[in-house]
Amino acid sequence: MKKQIIRHIAVTALVTLLLGGFIHWALTKNFFQKQHLDITRQLSFTRFRLENSISNCLLIVEGVSHFISSTPDLTAEKFQSYAALVFKKKNLLKNIGAAPDMVIRYVYPLKGNQAILGKDYRSLPGQWPDVRKALASGELVTSGPLKLVQGGTGLIGRAPVHVMKNGEKHLWGLVSSVIDMDRLYESAQLRTSGMSMAIRKKGNPLLAFYGDPALFLPGARAVILPVILPGAEWEMAAVPPQGWSGLPPYILAVDAFLLLFGIAVGYGGIRSIQKNHALSEIRLSLDMSQAISHLGNWSMNLKTGKLWWSDETFRIFGLDRETVTPDMELVRSMLMEDERRQVDLAVEKAINECGKYTMDHRIIRPNGEIIHVEARGSVQCGPGGTPQKFTGTLLDITPRKMAVEELKAREEQMRAMARASHDALIMIDSSDQILFWSDMAQKMFGWTADEARGRSMHRLITLPEDCKKALEGLKHFSRSGTGPVIDSVMEFTAVKKDKTTLPVERSVAAFRLGESHYAVGSLRDIKNRKKKEEELRRLATTDGLTGLFNRRRFMELVLGALKENRRYKAPFSVIMFDADKFKRVNDTFGHEAGDRVLVDIGKTVGQMMRETDFPGRLGGEEFGVGLPHTDLEGARHLAERLRAAFETSSLTTDEGRPLSYTASFGVACCRECHGAEDLMKQADDALYQAKAKGRNRVEIYTDTPREDAGE
Repeated sequence: MKKQIIRHIAVTALVTLLLGGFIHWALTKNFFQKQHLDITRQLSFTRFRLENSISNCLLIVEGVSHFISSTPDLTAEKFQSYAALVFKKKNLLKNIGAAPDMVIRYVYPLKGNQAILGKDYRSLPGQWPDVRKALASGELVTSGPLKLVQGGTGLIGRAPVHVMKNGEKHLWGLVSSVIDMDRLYESAQLRTSGMSMAIRKKGNPLLAFYGDPALFLPGARAVILPVILPGAEWEMAAVPPQGWSGLPPYILAVDAFLLLFGIAVGYGGIRSIQKNHALSEIRLSLDMSQAISHLGNWSMNLKTGKLWWSDETFRIFGLDRETVTPDMELVRSMLMEDERRQVDLAVEKAINECGKYTMDHRIIRPNGEIIHVEARGSVQCGPGGTPQKFTGTLLDITPRKMAVEELKAREEQMRAMARASHDALIMIDSSDQILFWSDMAQKMFGWTADEARGRSMHRLITLPEDCKKALEGLKHFSRSGTGPVIDSVMEFTAVKKDKTTLPVERSVAAFRLGESHYAVGSLRDIKNRKKKEEELRRLATTDGLTGLFNRRRFMELVLGALKENRRYKAPFSVIMFDADKFKRVNDTFGHEAGDRVLVDIGKTVGQMMRETDFPGRLGGEEFGVGLPHTDLEGARHLAERLRAAFETSSLTTDEGRPLSYTASFGVACCRECHGAEDLMKQADDALYQAKAKGRNRVEIYTDTPREDAGE
């Protein structure tokens, strides 16, 4: 017992020291985290005030940009009047300037800013890169703090100004404004924040335009927050004004408490050792039982045959400790008859081999209730291998068995529902392992249930680029049972066994069983629906009779081609043509014959087009062809080929009468045209010239007035 007491004192001292060290570490860490959180909160408020002050100023810059865009006849007087109204309201701006064609012509107020008038941004190397950035993005951009031409430093907001000319947007110039940095710091309360702070542009590790740049070094352990501005990003760093405090002020009280705690535990342990020494044999028996299981335990002296049960064991058997003395015959009588022989053999083998056994069996309580138990036993042998003590535990596993049976019943219900559904039903666990795979899933994806079960569902039926994202989401699902796809309907591209793909609509529900989360997905093949949607889109953009683009889609393509023309300076040509004297065809042969001519035109045009060309029916017997990257000569050559093909086309009416037709063509090319309407009018004028000169011919657009073409 003396050794136990000495060991207890040593262990208590060691544990107290370790606990004290851990508490010191935890309190110090918590104290630092509290300081860090306080600084983070204060810095967040300061950052909000700073960003809010800057945003208010930048809104004024955007307002000036909109004013100029809507005032095409801007004069110095109008600019001064508008700027004066802006400066009547309290703000942080030092001035506002406007630079048509990048030359500063207007500034307010004039006093103190005359030096910048007439300056060309392109000649200011310190500011031109930021100006180009604003022009390239088409949006407001901030720069600075910068040294100003008129003296001092400031944060500059620049916004490009566009005006509308002939229905198109053109760059007018630039609007800029300087924010007073000293007033900005005052407005954001940087100097009265109660923190040591520094501000730098992101990407400049040691340069700070406010405060001590050393705060950004790792050793400072400063709180660093980003400041997001249009076209720029800053970083703010802050620490307490006196630096971080080390130990919390109450650490001495904690040390005193730990000392008293160690003394109390040591004294209590000694008393406990003295009191419990007499119970060591009972404790040994309980330790052996608890090593096997933490539930109902029992022990049996194999020499005397005396059997002992814990209270939990009596409860499992449904017996009363006060009225029943347990023995092996009682135990055997309460076993199910078909399992009795199996239990006898397991017990006999454990005793003969001084070994252990583990098995599941059932018990019949006196009230007729059947209980499922997991039985464990271990035999302790003495010298010579003589069995002396038999100890064991009983674990009531009835709820687990019932849950398994319920799960099986639910699985059968799911199978029945799956057989009645036209959708594929799949169930997975939180590790993405397939647990259920319906017959419709086999039909849809080609994998049998045996092939699919146990495999990763997303690796089996999703595209590689979708699989990685889905598996990341499952990590969150395994912890919470929630996710973006749960209780939602989404579409994705699925992969079949033969590596072909199909569009699928998926809805997912989740449930929890025990400590685990599961998901059930209903997947529907929507390829027929997608085909119908595609057909509707096709019908919305094509002419139903000729199969060519309709007028609306044709004009959309012309506008797109003109944008490419302006960007790459590539030629773009348009052919306009219509069937000559088409009304006479309808009047002579009937409208069915006229439709036959239109269909033949659509077929002939389609056969002669390149992949980049786009033909369209513009209305009635009028057609157009867009020819990207085609000059005037190339367009004329194609028009001549079409004209010859129409002229030699041989059609017949339903009555067998020969039906021939010709067409007149107008060709125009855009290199520097003024838009789609201008180009189409040029082609239309050329078409009228062709009709005026006798029809069945190709004319190229010229500036001469068009003649009356007659019918």
